Amino acid sequence: MLQKKDFCLVKYVYLVNTEQKRRKEKMRKKIFYSIQFVVLLGLITFTVVLSTAFYYTLEASVRDSVRNETLLFRGLNSDEALRFVKEGDTNNTRITIVSPSGEVLFDNKRDEQIEDNHIDRPEIKEAFEKGFGEVIRRSDSPDVKTIYMALKLTDGYVVRVARDTSTIIGGLMRILPFAILALIAFSLLSYLTARRLSMKLIEPFINYKFGNVDSNPYEEFNRFFEEIEEGRKSVASTINNLQEWQSNVRNIMNDMSEGVLLLDLNGIVLNANQAVRKIFDWDDKAIGRSAFDIIGNDEVINGIKEGQAGKPPSKEIEIKSHQYNVIYNSTMDLGIGIMFIDITERNAIDQMRKEFSSNITHELRTPLTVITGYSEMLDDDLVKEEDKPKIIHKINAESKRLAELIENISTISNFDERKSKNIFEKVYLNVLIVDVIDSLSMKAEERDIKLDFNGGRGVVYANKTEIRELIYNLMENAIKYNKYGGRVEAKLSIELNQVVLKVKDNGIGIPSNQIPYVFDRFYRAQSETTKNIKGTGLGLSIVKRIVERHQATIEVKSDVGQGTEFIVKFPEERSIIS
Repeated sequence: MLQKKDFCLVKYVYLVNTEQKRRKEKMRKKIFYSIQFVVLLGLITFTVVLSTAFYYTLEASVRDSVRNETLLFRGLNSDEALRFVKEGDTNNTRITIVSPSGEVLFDNKRDEQIEDNHIDRPEIKEAFEKGFGEVIRRSDSPDVKTIYMALKLTDGYVVRVARDTSTIIGGLMRILPFAILALIAFSLLSYLTARRLSMKLIEPFINYKFGNVDSNPYEEFNRFFEEIEEGRKSVASTINNLQEWQSNVRNIMNDMSEGVLLLDLNGIVLNANQAVRKIFDWDDKAIGRSAFDIIGNDEVINGIKEGQAGKPPSKEIEIKSHQYNVIYNSTMDLGIGIMFIDITERNAIDQMRKEFSSNITHELRTPLTVITGYSEMLDDDLVKEEDKPKIIHKINAESKRLAELIENISTISNFDERKSKNIFEKVYLNVLIVDVIDSLSMKAEERDIKLDFNGGRGVVYANKTEIRELIYNLMENAIKYNKYGGRVEAKLSIELNQVVLKVKDNGIGIPSNQIPYVFDRFYRAQSETTKNIKGTGLGLSIVKRIVERHQATIEVKSDVGQGTEFIVKFPEERSIIS
């Protein structure tokens, strides 16, 4: 059973193999992102500050320009101011002359007569009161505002000078495309710089050779690396021992015929031996993945969930036509171990034994019933004198059938329990065929069946007794399931360095749908013709076992009403070609 230390070993090695790489990458990313963040923040801050400073500088310049233009009218009356405006260049400036009552007498940006009164305008009002007025008003457009400055003339009129300037939003919008381009360029430059710098910063830690202080370019870290080296030497021996232990455990697990699967508490695959990978058709990439995603069997998954809950079950489960005894071992602080024991063959053998026992009982009961019945009739003197020879013959026939059945059952049992003697020698098949023909000649004559042997000498390295049994059963079946006046032919040949035995008859044949079952125990082809033919149903089963013991093959060809042919091919290594 899997132990707690097995989980510790697997989990430790798994973490050691990934932790170092993960930490180095994490350190590099932290340095990279920190540099990138600082550079981008600096760029954004610089752009905003520069834009704001540029805006306020520009606004101050425009105000000074408007003030200077306004002061040009100082000491003039309204007529002189009007003449000055008309003679001068005022394309970029709006100049308005307002009477003491607030009426607009002149505006260089309007051709039509202006009817609205300006007496309440803040800059006009302030100029009438204090001699000079100033105000800044936002225009209809959100990104433009206008600077107004007004000066009181010598005759009581007011001249007002106005010029548009951008708001801070307008200013920023004007320089935004250039700022974005600059930001992209600097971002790319900062990305490359940060990437190169982060790699350069972490490179000494990656390339540092433990125990060699000179390989460290940063003297401040010397003591740090010295302490790491001391700890590394202490851990190195333990790791080597663990790796050796892990290797031994892995080899043992892979050599096991039982499937072994180790999971952590979350169901992640820590280890899986070759047997488990074969069961679920996994590759090497299964390690580190979730068992819930790759197992694909609800019963196994439910067992894992029960194991996670602290109630590991043990149950029989069918996976891809195989029966497995699945044993779960849950360790709450480490994970779950699962063992898959293939019991398919065991269950099949148990089922065969049950069927065999049932069939034996049925087959033995028939002749015993006949023998017992007729014996009781003779014993009770219930048989006429003239019928006694017939009854005695019947009892003898059934006794022989019973003896044959017992002999066949014994042979089958010896094969099953591997009690057959492995005595192999040179066996001349032609001699055995002649001997079998001689033994079966009386049975053949009873039905006027001709027995022929066609072929030369076939020599194999085999168990002589078993091969004779094979030939006998094949030829006896050919006689039994033949028609009166039929023919049975045995033939030997050499094909591809293999000795080939063929037994062919021209009898009743076997339906094609029944051919796959003819070698099953107690199976007999069913038809109107065969129902009255006596037999145990074990002859061909014995033939099949003998063929398998000699690593040979057997093939059946049959046509209903035309006959049947059995072809046995002995392997090249058992065929003696002279």
